[in-house]
Amino acid sequence: MDKLSEKEKAAVQRLRDSVQVENRTVWTSTYNGATKEELTITGHDLSLILLQGKWLNNEIVNFYLNLVRLDNMCRISHRECDSGQDGNVVEGKERIRITTIFSSFFFAKLFDDDMQYKYSAVRKWMTDIDVGDVDLIIAPFHVRMPNHWTLVIAD
Repeated sequence: MDKLSEKEKAAVQRLRDSVQVENRTVWTSTYNGATKEELTITGHDLSLILLQGKWLNNEIVNFYLNLVRLDNMCRISHRECDSGQDGNVVEGKERIRITTIFSSFFFAKLFDDDMQYKYSAVRKWMTDIDVGDVDLIIAPFHVRMPNHWTLVIAD
């Protein structure tokens, strides 16, 4: 917290003061249309990080990546922001990159406990995706020992 401003430190402290370990109250939620699931953050999820000094859990990782996915979809749907006069998407650095984001369960399903490849387990996740039309593929990968998250990005 050393790099936070006084205002930011106060906000974090208010959040810490209001979080309770066993609080299952939903603080915020978002709907992931790709997986047809509602992603939520509860008081308990926040307490793991803020009070108990635990690492990120899959609910928080998936929630944040869904926000990134929604932001990407919004930017793409508003083509006037990134299109030429003819309505075609502008090429180059001004073009919004089409991004596919998988949940934290993608790699857990793609590989079994012996790290054997099982595409059949994620085949249904790929039905609406044409890899040739996607600029970035993003998927979080959780390594159990040590407890560590890695963000895999295929460009």
